[in-house]
Amino acid sequence: MSNAYHDLPVGLCHVDQDLRIVEINGWLAAFSAVAASHCPGRTFGEIFPGTADTIQQSLRQAIQTGEPVRDRTIGSLASSPSKVQATFRYSCVPVRADNDTVAGAGASCSIEDVTKAMETAAPPEPVLSEGQQQLDSFFVDSPAGLAIVDDQLRYVKINKPLADINGATVAQHIGRTARQIMPELAAVIEPMLRRVLDEGNEYLNIEVEGETPAQPGVARQWMVSYFPIKKRDGSITSVGIVVIETTERNQVENALRQSEEHMREAQRVAKIGSYEGDIFKNELWWSDELYDQFGLNPEHHTPTKESFESLLHPDDRAEYMEALTTSLSSGRDLNREFRAKHKSGDWRYFETAANVKFDSEGRISGLRGTVQDISKRKQTEEILRSSVIRSRTVLEESPVCNKVIDLDGHLLYMSNAGVTRLKIPNIEQFYGCPYPPEFYSEAMRRPLVENLNRAIAGQISRVECQVTDTEGETVWYDTTFVPALDDAGRVLYVVATSVDVTERRQAETLLRESEEKYRTLVEVSPYCIHQIDAEGRLASMNRAGLKMMAEQDECAIQGISDVTMPEMNGVELGQEIRQRHPGIKILYLSGYADHHISADDDTEHLIKGGPISELLQRVRGLLDREKPSGNETASNAAEG
Repeated sequence: MSNAYHDLPVGLCHVDQDLRIVEINGWLAAFSAVAASHCPGRTFGEIFPGTADTIQQSLRQAIQTGEPVRDRTIGSLASSPSKVQATFRYSCVPVRADNDTVAGAGASCSIEDVTKAMETAAPPEPVLSEGQQQLDSFFVDSPAGLAIVDDQLRYVKINKPLADINGATVAQHIGRTARQIMPELAAVIEPMLRRVLDEGNEYLNIEVEGETPAQPGVARQWMVSYFPIKKRDGSITSVGIVVIETTERNQVENALRQSEEHMREAQRVAKIGSYEGDIFKNELWWSDELYDQFGLNPEHHTPTKESFESLLHPDDRAEYMEALTTSLSSGRDLNREFRAKHKSGDWRYFETAANVKFDSEGRISGLRGTVQDISKRKQTEEILRSSVIRSRTVLEESPVCNKVIDLDGHLLYMSNAGVTRLKIPNIEQFYGCPYPPEFYSEAMRRPLVENLNRAIAGQISRVECQVTDTEGETVWYDTTFVPALDDAGRVLYVVATSVDVTERRQAETLLRESEEKYRTLVEVSPYCIHQIDAEGRLASMNRAGLKMMAEQDECAIQGISDVTMPEMNGVELGQEIRQRHPGIKILYLSGYADHHISADDDTEHLIKGGPISELLQRVRGLLDREKPSGNETASNAAEG
């Protein structure tokens, strides 16, 4: 076999992937200046420098695509003038390893004298012109996916980028249809190919989405163009396909679009517009919210330096433009309030905060900043200056804690009574911050916030709750929230008036504790103590009285009565009871020493607030006196 290889009257050689000769026969080596035994290891170009570019390009194409390159022609192989000049026809066929990968390529070259044939026959069309060579190179080197299908929708030619997208090799595509390679996308691709073949029209930049065998389960997107390939007579024989994958680009665009939507929504909610531009080139960009703040339509208004300047209030224009010029010349940030005309004709207050932009060479190129409508804030400030501030002296001298809160729930003012009672060393640090202040606990803040929100909504609201001062001491405030309205009935701000009721709450606590003590005393007393109403009916009785009634039919039950009571005072009640039950013993309790109460053996008068021991002593002394005779019933009129 080796002898036959070397004795064949055709040139044969085998090259590796680097286009270096692995083996060459003597017929082909004879056209070079190098013996056949010295050719292995050298490149084809080193042996045949005059024809290297043409044949090496075909070898490289066969290796890269895995497809043979057949019947190409070249004028000469000779490297020496003594060799015969002739026309050669050659082919390059890829050689595959056992794993079906291209390990090298072999070139089979044949030579014949075609001079007489050319004399008797029309010269054949060039098999591969320079333009065709360029087209092949374009197919191989293009980063875009390229393919040609015939009128049976079979792949005739395809490059590696598109083959990789489809999940198959170049060789696996040739002669097969898209349905055989990618059945999932056939329903999308085949109708377009048919339309091009039938109508002869091109269809450009068609968006296609689907899955391929290369990435099953992963949605991909492509931009595909289809165009007819015609013969000289105008008939359509095949369709050209150009495919550009847009998956990653679409993902980036979608992420950018979502980011822009989030930014627009954030600006809309916060009512903050943004702008950016090259001031020197007079190129400006405004966000949608910025157009809204000025009441302008982006379709009818082009933002420029001059158009913005025309919106400024005449009294603010010169100062603002001077500040803008200073910022652009010095590189310092621009922070300024200004007035500008809204489309409705109103003058509104705005605040801008901008940073200077620099180009790639470090030169100032413009500004990038934000604009916020602060008209409501300025209106509130003006109202405070004209109303609250005018009455500041009254508020400061008032023993009541007065506060002014804006519609965003921020504290604008607190009178001296509140500052002192809450032991706030510097009230200024709380201005502009949410109310209630941060040193209140969440449980304390909740009822105040709820009632403040009612006032912001236009309702007068009142709440009594416990808070703490900055040192943690408990303070009880009875707070009324009153919305301040303009002439149109709109809420401008909220005035909160807090009355310190700490002492009252403490007194109520002590009173409850005192009542509980007396109630306990009556309940544990060994004597029968009961309560009757104004009609003389039994209303309540302690345990000792119930026990006595259970043990005997007759029971002398004594009474304790307050002096001051509604409808009938204690003295009148005692007289009424005495008429019904002569000899009843009565102990009057009073907080006043000047009540005139007739004293006798059955009557005692005790001033409230004394020790429990004195009360027990008086009760015991009264009961130890001569007990009433007969079936008498004592009355107990509870304190009122």
